[in-house]
Amino acid sequence: MNNDPISIALELHQAGRPDEAKSQCREILRQDPFHPAAWNLLGFLQHQDGDDEGAIDAFQSAISAKPDFADAYFNLGNIFRLRGGLPDAEAAYRKYLTFNPKDAAVQMSLGIVLQEQGKYTGAAPLFREVLLQQPNNADARNNLGYVLKSLGRYEEAAKTLRSALDLDPNSAERHNNYGTVLRDLRQFEEATAAFRQALRLKPDFIEAQNNLGHALFDMGELDAALAAFNHALEIRPNDIDSYINLAGVGERANRLDIAKFAIDGGLKISPEDPSLHLIAAKCERREGETESAIERLQRIDLATARDIIAIDIAFELGQLFDKSDKAQQAFAYFSKGNELSQQFPAHREINKADFLNLTDAVDAHLSEEWLATWSNLSPPSDALAPAFIVGFPRSGTTLTEQILAAHPKLRTLDEKPTLDTMLTQLPSYPNSLAHLSDAQAAELRAIYFSAVGEFIDLEGDARIIDKMPLNIIHAVSMQRFFPAAKLILVMRHPCDSCLSCFMQNFVVNSSMANFFSLEDTAALYVKVMRLWQKSARLLALNYHIVRYEDLIADFESETRKMLNFLELEWDPAVADYAAKARQRGKIDTPSYHQVTQDIYQSAKFRWKRYRDQFESVKPALEPFVEEFGYSWD
Repeated sequence: MNNDPISIALELHQAGRPDEAKSQCREILRQDPFHPAAWNLLGFLQHQDGDDEGAIDAFQSAISAKPDFADAYFNLGNIFRLRGGLPDAEAAYRKYLTFNPKDAAVQMSLGIVLQEQGKYTGAAPLFREVLLQQPNNADARNNLGYVLKSLGRYEEAAKTLRSALDLDPNSAERHNNYGTVLRDLRQFEEATAAFRQALRLKPDFIEAQNNLGHALFDMGELDAALAAFNHALEIRPNDIDSYINLAGVGERANRLDIAKFAIDGGLKISPEDPSLHLIAAKCERREGETESAIERLQRIDLATARDIIAIDIAFELGQLFDKSDKAQQAFAYFSKGNELSQQFPAHREINKADFLNLTDAVDAHLSEEWLATWSNLSPPSDALAPAFIVGFPRSGTTLTEQILAAHPKLRTLDEKPTLDTMLTQLPSYPNSLAHLSDAQAAELRAIYFSAVGEFIDLEGDARIIDKMPLNIIHAVSMQRFFPAAKLILVMRHPCDSCLSCFMQNFVVNSSMANFFSLEDTAALYVKVMRLWQKSARLLALNYHIVRYEDLIADFESETRKMLNFLELEWDPAVADYAAKARQRGKIDTPSYHQVTQDIYQSAKFRWKRYRDQFESVKPALEPFVEEFGYSWD
């Protein structure tokens, strides 16, 4: 046996005699209070004993005795991570890596800590560095895929998660993770296949079962989705997440009976669950029980609710107070919801300037001089020309799309990334629009229609209506690729559009990240609508304006004008568009609960109740109010 005191302590530890090992460490420290290895081993033993506070003190004492003691930093980082002290764990791992910069295990640990804090841009390079050293590390590929997914880089995430799956094809977890990013890519059939494979490998995999339900709902298969969530409850009858998912889908699908059933079942298990109370409040609001919904949600402490739920609750309280005609309280809750959303870790990684810069780039190129440099393209068949619904968000585009969706000779797309799929294939957008060849243009049109075909049936002679509000900035591309395309511009009082965007809890991307304040919202409105005015002036656009206020005031007359523009006859089904919307099962936009009702009147000129809040943005919006035929009165 080695007579070195610290070696004796290590041998006692390895022999499974921890109490004697701790006594030996303490004896060493009695003789030498600055013995780093003794402090480090004592810390490890105390952690094994469940004394994490003592372990932290011991590791910190080891570092005080020897500031370059890398192992103590590593052990300290592990303790902090296990206790949820992620910033402290991050600092400890970073310090360790200053001494051992190529240690893949600690790079992995630091990457996970950054990932858990929502610091995705910092985590990604660490996982990539691990993969340079360990190309077959499936966990590193999986974590990198998750980070890329969280950054909205779905295509890259899918490839990375697929590579993790290829390394570990019998892992149900890998199939499930791959399915989640396929769902983000709206490849719903492939996503359901991935979730089903996960369940074949692990039949009681509750997370995959719930994800399968969501993917089926995304596909519009409501009955199958409900069956999936019910099966999740058969697997684990007291699973609160399954009740939440069933309730949420019931509410979104306008099946309040199902939502209430799931809420009641879930609250029996977890009476204070904030997610269930939130869905219950939404149901109450939709049934006119506004005060009850407010009382329910105000009992929840936003400071203790999970981040994303706190955001949802704040926005819902804003909607409830707005419905109660209490503008000041409503605006305060909308402001709180936007503040929480802006601070949400994943949202902090999203750069609102990306969309602003894209808009500026289109604006900078669009000029008579640039248009004069365009190559001549052979016009495609008019039969290939879709119609586009555009406008500033929350201007009535969803209502317009739902009305047209009821017409039997139209097939509509509700905010699908079809045009983006085409434009991202251009090497330099918008500059490369100028010098396209016929072959390139035809290939890009084929990409567009392939993307369209992911969502609707292209067989037959029904016309395509492609609704994506902010595609308004791409009018120049619509003109370039589809010169016979008809555009429907949906317009609303600028203040109402901006207010509604500020009030809406959007899925955040680089465009929606501009709605966290009323000032930023107004600035985006100015940028987008100025570009539209320029596009309409310089391009030979064939467009028709639908004014939201006119549409809800005289539905049939305005709808007939729109159908005449599309060269279609009136059809009685259009008058009952709300019934058709209910049959569709799932509406992807924030207006899902409005468009399934009769004409929604209460949002008309809502901004007037918030007149005081608009004083700061009046100089920016006033020119558009006047130019578009509205007023401040």
